[in-house]
Amino acid sequence: MTRYKFLLTICFISLFCFCNAQTKTAVKTGENIILLDGESFHNANILLKPNASGYDNLWFDSGTQKFTDINLLGKYDGRTVNFQLRFPGQLGTYTIEDNRNSTGSQTNDNSCYLMVGDKDTYGDGFEGQTGLVKVIITRYDNVGGLIEGSFTGALITGTRSNNTINISGNFSFVRGKNKKSF
Repeated sequence: MTRYKFLLTICFISLFCFCNAQTKTAVKTGENIILLDGESFHNANILLKPNASGYDNLWFDSGTQKFTDINLLGKYDGRTVNFQLRFPGQLGTYTIEDNRNSTGSQTNDNSCYLMVGDKDTYGDGFEGQTGLVKVIITRYDNVGGLIEGSFTGALITGTRSNNTINISGNFSFVRGKNKKSF
């Protein structure tokens, strides 16, 4: 009889643990898409995924610099596509403007960056930095929740040229842990 009580207790504990584990669900994200038009792109829709490195898709607080950093990766025509976006960590609409210094580097915390890797030969890839990009953050949850929004605007390709590539898209990803420094 004691043996049956012991087995029954084990069954109930197992059932409880199983049911408890089933109720924990992963946070569902929407799609991360960028539409590129310009340079070698003609209204190209590219599906992106969050970069899984330890320093992306999270909030940074380093004293005077406070921002959310998004890093999304994808593939297009055999090339790696890397899209990065930095903005204040809260709901709202933000305009990110070009303010590059004489060497071509952005001089503000909020920025937008696109890199398309080389395909066949060295040097056929390119980079695009902030021209004028409007970012709308529609959801900004705590750590482990979602950050969602959309963007539209233009990036400048080439360090000193004014060639532009038009971009638009949306993002939805799980917010990573907060970081106190870079």
